[in-house]
Amino acid sequence: CDPARIAQVSRQLRARGVHLDVAPFDVQIGRARAGDFIYCDPPYAPLSPTASFAQYTAGGFGEADQQRLQRSLLAASDRGALVVLSNSSAPLILDLFGSREAADAGLILRRVPARRAINSRAAGRGPVDEVLVVSRALGVSHVLPPRPVFSHLSPGRRVLFSSATASSATMRTWPKAASI
Repeated sequence: CDPARIAQVSRQLRARGVHLDVAPFDVQIGRARAGDFIYCDPPYAPLSPTASFAQYTAGGFGEADQQRLQRSLLAASDRGALVVLSNSSAPLILDLFGSREAADAGLILRRVPARRAINSRAAGRGPVDEVLVVSRALGVSHVLPPRPVFSHLSPGRRVLFSSATASSATMRTWPKAASI
């Protein structure tokens, strides 16, 4: 826990001009315009049939939702929004975001190692590949830019953090460039 960071985030969220809104993720992403920053951390696509937990909502978050998310992010990127998405390295995600359409929209897919300490099988714990999809406009060289992503925001730009459900996302409008 970093109390100073939590206090800083709290001040930013209480600042004049900050607006929190909840709506379906495709609606929120559809509101993004040039210069807005979108971060999505949806329920990860399952790597195998037995690793299929996606029941964050009654309807789950299945292949059709992942496809809808991809279409929404490609359209936002085409409008000039800055996108970062984290997900599993499941074939579905590699196909969706490693596609020519994603590249044409300015999105770069990178595999990154992540450590997992929770698994029903001890042998399944440890490093796994995950995926980061990042807008080329963020200046990605290897995985992420060396400076905070928020440094790319100018005053009045919006930041969208997608929630972990198929039905909602939260849009935060920052009154000035934030560096949290």
